[in-house]
Amino acid sequence: MWMGAYPELPSYVLSTDEDLQIFLGKDPELPYLLKLLLISKALPLQLHPDKTLAAKLHNQHPSNFTNPNHKPKIVLALIDFEGVCDFKALADIDGLVQLPPLQPFMPTIKKPFFDGQTLKYVVKTMHQASEEANAKTNDTLMQLPKESFGKEIYILDMKQYGKCDNGTVVALVMMNSLQLKAGKGILIPADEIWAYLLGDIIGSVAWSNNALNTGFCPQADRDSVKLFCSSMTFTPHDAEETTLHSQSSGKSANGKT
Repeated sequence: MWMGAYPELPSYVLSTDEDLQIFLGKDPELPYLLKLLLISKALPLQLHPDKTLAAKLHNQHPSNFTNPNHKPKIVLALIDFEGVCDFKALADIDGLVQLPPLQPFMPTIKKPFFDGQTLKYVVKTMHQASEEANAKTNDTLMQLPKESFGKEIYILDMKQYGKCDNGTVVALVMMNSLQLKAGKGILIPADEIWAYLLGDIIGSVAWSNNALNTGFCPQADRDSVKLFCSSMTFTPHDAEETTLHSQSSGKSANGKT
């Protein structure tokens, strides 16, 4: 459920039946959507283009990219929430891709250290892998002892997403897992890869519906791997960098705001 003025599904002011876009047009400082998501199955693994790319895609494919805007968002967990967001630190990924099942995704000529270019190559190769290759990789990874992964990582529900889905390997190996308690929040900027997995959340989202899907969805619903990979920043961030910490408000009479 969303409440906002996006043309595909606008909201209306209850007292006047006025289109919310007209209402918000009187105050240009309010161009946001409020979204409520009750997640029992993962949303597609995706990113939202930044404003420059969104404008370009809107001009080229207006039926698929219906506006020229980006879509950063702030999300607040209403109950315990699980998701994946952004890439792990390069050193952590480097340790994981040394595992034998993941070696086929590495470049033939290896650099002396794992850098952003290598990260981009591995992510692109994972996205282009066949369903058979994904299934084999997932089966082999699940047979390894958990300590092989070094740090704790989120084990995705293979029954839900399917071990043939490209997103499963990408999320499992490359991305930060997020577990939020009720009341905790995160920031998801444009150009960052993410997926919500489980939980109830409320979010404030920039006025847009542009997205590039790459996993946790049927093959027919996925966007161009080349476009997807060229859109990404490929700049890893620690999960803590996306976390929003609560602050008390001077406008709250009882400390509940």
